[in-house]
Amino acid sequence: RNRNLEYVRERNRNLEYAPTSSLEVWKNHLDGVSERDVDKIMLDYDNTSVIRVFDFANPTNPPSTFTGPDEIRGLMEGFLPNLDGGCFELPVEQQEPDMTLIVWEVPCNGFPWVTDTLIYRDNKIRLHDISYYSVQVEEDGGGEESEEGMDTSGGATRPMALVLPLLLAGCLGLKL
Repeated sequence: RNRNLEYVRERNRNLEYAPTSSLEVWKNHLDGVSERDVDKIMLDYDNTSVIRVFDFANPTNPPSTFTGPDEIRGLMEGFLPNLDGGCFELPVEQQEPDMTLIVWEVPCNGFPWVTDTLIYRDNKIRLHDISYYSVQVEEDGGGEESEEGMDTSGGATRPMALVLPLLLAGCLGLKL
């Protein structure tokens, strides 16, 4: 009975949501993330959507790939709690007609630099690449120095997770 009610709510939500541009899709996605509402976020993905996740702290590991609603929902449900802690910052947000590039951070939870690139087709997110640099978080919320000697607590040195998307943005003529 409860499952039927969930199905009806989801179906009604889908009928009410009909974005006409990638900007509307991005706004819904960002609102869903801010509200920690996985159902709202999932309105932007379908069976052809793919998310690739790459951790630059472990460069020998291949990107993790999540395809379709079930895998993407699992990723979102596991990931959204990492945004809690009161230290979320979004210093770069660049919207183009079929692409969004953002750079963000949640250093108190071990994510000092993260980039997302979202590619839209037919008002759905078709490809969503997430590149991040993770660190161990100390009890006081500060970062630790990585094995390479990089200060991950907010120093001036930035990992490739930030540099590569900025280079890509420059190649595409985006002004950040």
